[in-house]
Parts: sequence; C-alpha cells; structure tokens
Amino acid sequence: MLKVSFQGALGANSDAAARLHFADKTIKTVPCDRFVDAFEAVANGDVDRAMIPIENSTAGIVYRPYDLLQEYDLHIVGERYHHVEHCLIGQPGATIADIKAAKSHYQALLQCRQYLNERDIEHVEAFDTAGAVEEIANDPAKDPTVAAIAPELAAEIYGMQVLQVGINDSPHNYTRFVELARDPIDVPTDTKAKTSIVFSFEKNKPGNLFWAMGAFASRDIDLSKLESRPAPGRPFEYMFYLDFLGNMADPASVNALNQVREMAPDVRVLGSYVRDELLIG
Repeated sequence: MLKVSFQGALGANSDAAARLHFADKTIKTVPCDRFVDAFEAVANGDVDRAMIPIENSTAGIVYRPYDLLQEYDLHIVGERYHHVEHCLIGQPGATIADIKAAKSHYQALLQCRQYLNERDIEHVEAFDTAGAVEEIANDPAKDPTVAAIAPELAAEIYGMQVLQVGINDSPHNYTRFVELARDPIDVPTDTKAKTSIVFSFEKNKPGNLFWAMGAFASRDIDLSKLESRPAPGRPFEYMFYLDFLGNMADPASVNALNQVREMAPDVRVLGSYVRDELLIG
C-alpha cells in the first residue's frame, strides 16, 4: 500500500487529487496540519509520497511549498492538474439564504470571492477546506448561518449538506499538484516530460536572467513556468524556480543546464517527470 501525505483534513482538495492521481494503486492518504508536516513525513520515510499544491489557475501560486522545495531534499516525480469545484457546505436543513459567513482556506476564499461578495457573505479563513467542514460539523450550536467551502467529498465524510456546487468564480478552476518522493525517477526519452529546477546567481549582474533563459531558447526548449522567491539569508536576492518541457535524459536539456551553471553555480534539479496535459472541458 502506498502512503501519501497531504496538507489538510480528510476530504480536502489535496486528498481528492491524491486519490485520483493514484487511482490505479492501493493508497492510504495521510492528512497533515501543515505543509512542512507533509514534507517531513516523506523525508522521514513515514510515507512514500506527498501530494502538494503549488499553483492555482485563479489565485496564483501557493507560496509555502516553493520555500519547502528549497529546504528539503525531495524530488518531484509527477504532477496533476486537478479540476477544483468548490461547494458551499452547511448544516443539514440549512439553506443558502441562511448563510452569513463562510469558512475555508484562503486560496478557496480567493477563488470564490465574487460569489461571496455578491451575497454579502463574510470570508472566514480556516487552515483547510475540509478542515472548515469538520469545524462546522463539530459546532455544538450547529449554527445554520455558518457554512464552509470545500469539495463535495468533505460533505460526505463529515455528514454535512451541499448547498450549492461549483461556486468558484471561474469554471476553469485548476490547481497544479506535484508528487514528491525521496528519490528521483528515470523518465524514458520518448516520453513527454517536464523538468523543474531551482537556481540563484552568485552576484546580481545586468542580463543574468536574460542569458539564463537564452540557454533554453537557443535549444528550442519551451519554458512553462518561472517563479522567484526570496533567497534565505540574502536580503533582496532571489531563488528562481523554473519548469521547462524536457527531460534530463535529453542532451539538449543537459547542455542548457550546463550553460546556466556557468552563470548560476547554485543549480538544483528538482526532478524530471511525465507531464500532465491540462485538458479544459
């Protein structure tokens, strides 16, 4: 049995994404209060994998996992674009007209901001989507005016009522998850692959980033993501997270990385993996 850690309570979007991603395997999902706990579980060998969200098509990047990718010696071995359909979930017998406040993770609140604002529903931040459903389920008062925003799976798990399905502002609401493991994997050269790296420059010089990007452009390697995060202990200097469509088994990718290393000695390959094709229906 494959054990998979995730941040949140049972029934969270990360839980749902993990169950779909590993649908062909027997798995046990392991909820963790914090992202760092999910990373630590993999690093310590308590679980085999972690399923971690890193960006959303509506709300943007999820910051904390990017920093933890730098702190932990883990490898990205897979990815999944998960269609997120948020539900308004309340007490059994409650109606939409009753709801005055909605609890959820800040990312979910951002993704449903227009819906909530139009109905003058107060935004209440919680540590997790499914965790918010668990909170209202355990409320001794069973307050019908307080709802949660979470996947339908969470309502099933905690015995709550789905008041409305698909309240996210955009119907094309996707979260990209990465699968983390202790060891890297080998991806066949004939596979559509993606590679993630992180790097920083030894000194800030004009054109550094331009020349680093040129290492890929000159070899016709497509860049799919570039993100910067503060470099630990180096005020106003940055780590750059880059995804490109290619495989570290390809000579072109190897040569591009070698060229980047000439300008940025601190380059780390986070992993090459089979890329997920985002299909919007």
